[in-house]
Amino acid sequence: GGSATVNFGGDITLWLGNPDKTIFLYFDLSAIPAGARVTEADLVLTFAADNGLGANAIEIGGVPQRWDELQLTYSNQPSVAWSGQRQTVSANGPVRWDVRAAVAAWLDGSRRNSGLALRGDGPLKGARSREFSGTSDRPKLRIRYERAATGGGAPTLDIQTELEMIPATFPDEVGY
Repeated sequence: GGSATVNFGGDITLWLGNPDKTIFLYFDLSAIPAGARVTEADLVLTFAADNGLGANAIEIGGVPQRWDELQLTYSNQPSVAWSGQRQTVSANGPVRWDVRAAVAAWLDGSRRNSGLALRGDGPLKGARSREFSGTSDRPKLRIRYERAATGGGAPTLDIQTELEMIPATFPDEVGY
């Protein structure tokens, strides 16, 4: 909020903290086949920077409307449906949030995939962004699913994929 009209979409660190640091993430799910049944889905962020003042309980939520990474600011950020699901970040390293319900809803069409948002209620914590040079530390969406049965056969079990975060410009849709 202190830089309400500045876009931070190109930064290598995703800062979360009180009172006004929210991050938005988007993953394209087109690599997941139609009819797949999600058995697990986790958002994984790697934290590697902080102000050293203690733990931060970081909450995840779904974003119900479209947004553009290169235009997004504090002043024009979309609303978020906060889940109440929090993970405490107290040290550097990977942290995961269970997002199976959101991914399943996106894939079955009951919710639009407009991405995820995270906010913290404590001291600043910094996670690596998709612009970070080390690819293993970038945000990941890890999905495990069953492929739908074809021709009356049994479903293919336990397929896992790891998706990289992409720019959220939603060029494929009109009217949002």
